[in-house]
Amino acid sequence: MMPSRSSGLTKARAEILSTLRDHFRDEPLARLICQSKVSKSAVTRRNARQLDRAQLDTWQLHNLDEIVVYTMLKLNPGAPTDIGFFQ
Repeated sequence: MMPSRSSGLTKARAEILSTLRDHFRDEPLARLICQSKVSKSAVTRRNARQLDRAQLDTWQLHNLDEIVVYTMLKLNPGAPTDIGFFQ
């Protein structure tokens, strides 16, 4: 039996969370990620770029996808992010 697409996404999200927790071990972002719920909503790349550290620190990011996209863009601003992956 082939794994479903949703189980693959769940596994991928878990791997991303693990990587982010390691990278931001002592940062407020790590606690934010650990407390987040997986969400089906997504943000656009342009919106993700408008997010700033103050928004993270004041808990204005409400779902895991926003946090992951934000973090990916912060770590490598020129990297393409496959927003569809998080839908």
